[in-house]
Formats: sequence, C-alpha cells, structure tokens
Amino acid sequence: MMDLFNFEKKIETKIVKRGHTYFKQNCVREIEQTSKGHYSAKVSGTYNYNVSVQLNDALEIVESSCSCPYDWGYYCKHEVAVFYHIRETGVAPPSVEDSSLRIIKATLKRLKKKEIIDLILDLAERNQDFRENMAEELL
Repeated sequence: MMDLFNFEKKIETKIVKRGHTYFKQNCVREIEQTSKGHYSAKVSGTYNYNVSVQLNDALEIVESSCSCPYDWGYYCKHEVAVFYHIRETGVAPPSVEDSSLRIIKATLKRLKKKEIIDLILDLAERNQDFRENMAEELL
C-alpha cells in the first residue's frame, strides 16, 4: 500500500513526471467515486484508458489498475494522473467524519509548521468569520 500523499516516493520518477503532466493537462476525465474508497476514471492519452483506484480509510492506495498496455512497471502514468487528481481535488472516501475535515487533517499532517502558519494567516486575512473565531479561541 502507498500513502496518497507521498506515492511519488514509491513510483519510478519518469512515470511520476509523465502522470503529473497528464494531470496538469486535464487528461483525467469522468472521474467518479463508485463506492466507498473506489474510484473510476477515464484518462485521455493515445486512446482513452480506464483507471480504477481503491483507497482505504487511511487514504492509502490499496489497489489500482489501468486498461493501457503498459507493462514495464507496477504503475503507469495514467494511474499516477488519477492519484494526483484524487489528492489535489480533495476527493476522499466518505466516512462518519465529514470528508472535507478528513482532507484538511490529512493535508495538515504533511505540511511544515511555517506552511500551516501561513495558511492560517491567509485564511484570517480573507475571512472575517474565521478571523474572529480564531481570535476568540486564542484568547
């Protein structure tokens, strides 16, 4: 299993780069969550390829597959593009806990202290309710 937030460390660099390019070029299409933790997507490449990804509650990639003919490694660029899409668009498995809160928690865990401080200050500058609530909590 691979953590959705650091899968890049487990996959060949050139495949990660190609998958990231596909993600940035919006090649991931028709992505949907078919059931808890299960995702299905079409990725445009030379042809349209079907990608399936399964995540567990800890946001780890349990399983994935692609209909492309790539057989040089365990993961292809199409799967990597979908991993990026799920991670960057905040698609996460539903749970008893609010899914957006799960995404915030998972993201904050991987940020450095300065990045968290900058994020909080940016939110406080842009949102008066957040600023006032934060000030009350800190007093």
